Amino acid sequence: MAKSKEKLKAQQLRKEGNSIKDIAKKLEVSKSSVSNWCRDIRLSPKQIEKLHEKMVRGSYQGRMAGAQANKDRRLQKIRYYEDEARLLFDNLTNRELLLIGVSLYWAEGYKFKANIKFSNSDPEMIAFMMEWFREILNIEDSRFRFCIIINSLHKNRVDDVVNFWANLVKCPKGQFWKTCFVKTRHKKLYGNPEKHYGTLHIYIKSGVEEKYKIMGIIKRLGDYNMAG
Repeated sequence: MAKSKEKLKAQQLRKEGNSIKDIAKKLEVSKSSVSNWCRDIRLSPKQIEKLHEKMVRGSYQGRMAGAQANKDRRLQKIRYYEDEARLLFDNLTNRELLLIGVSLYWAEGYKFKANIKFSNSDPEMIAFMMEWFREILNIEDSRFRFCIIINSLHKNRVDDVVNFWANLVKCPKGQFWKTCFVKTRHKKLYGNPEKHYGTLHIYIKSGVEEKYKIMGIIKRLGDYNMAG
């Protein structure tokens, strides 16, 4: 008798346009039983379309849930390694800072002739290197000179651009040479043009001795064999 009631209920739910899976869940029976009970019931085109939309929506929600779970795991890993790095950098020695700065200079600095010149468009790297020049190489502020190179499309923002870099490096604008504007054949578009500040070139006057020191360490790093 119970099975008959479940069968009738299943058939009624199916006629109303419910899916086999939903009916089985509501009646707490197997999907195979529901499929067998309802095999002769034909759904209308509208009911079929509705079930299809529900399936697609459920699939989309499942993908979104999976994507969110992956994002959460990724952010958790990022936070873990940021915390690990914070502990690592809490007590850096001057020797370690010297090697870090020289390594960055090796990558982005001017290595020819006797001039010290460092260029980059990343404000955080520029800020680090300015502190490195001051604290590790003992460069006085009066010895710094700067030049900004930026696309000519930003010519109308030149005052904002100079102010941005002057505030970052903590040096007066009088130590900045005339901004160089680059003209390009094809206009380059930026997603946030008001936050584009070009590339800053840092020059150090009379830096021959410091340049020799930097290049000596770079030479040793190039010769270094981690295997022994």
